[in-house]
Amino acid sequence: EKELANTRIVLTERVYGKQAAEELTSTLMHLDSIRLREIESAFDQSNFQRAKDLCLEAADRELNKNRNGYFWMVRLLKVSEFEGDKKSQKIALTHLVLNGSQEVREHWTKLRPLLSEVEANQIIKTVTTTDSNKRWDISMETIIVLLGSEGHTERLLEFLNDYRSPRSL
Repeated sequence: EKELANTRIVLTERVYGKQAAEELTSTLMHLDSIRLREIESAFDQSNFQRAKDLCLEAADRELNKNRNGYFWMVRLLKVSEFEGDKKSQKIALTHLVLNGSQEVREHWTKLRPLLSEVEANQIIKTVTTTDSNKRWDISMETIIVLLGSEGHTERLLEFLNDYRSPRSL
């Protein structure tokens, strides 16, 4: 499907021109390979806003399909770090921390300086409150990293006592 889509785009551009190829590309954006190609193209052309928008659209699409959008948020993070866009970095990092990133500690370390004390506490409250975190699959590691890095020793010990074996304490 990927190769067929790429072939269609190339042939459309050769036969009908660049504008027709762009229109076809927009209709094939549901294919991850096409979207990724467009993100890379926008990035190469220093059109960072378009690259970020495409990443956010893809992540939203995946979230609607009950996936976590991890791949697209990592892409958004790379583009926004290169550009220096703190707002987009904050969006991507928050998403990655709350959606079971494999690099929770690394992502939290990057995210924490971008957050106010109130925002950081709100994220911690969100991940540790049972009712509010049902829609996320919060990993134990995420909760441990957030509580530990913010100095919530009592809450961390309480959490470990409730959810881990006594040996892990």
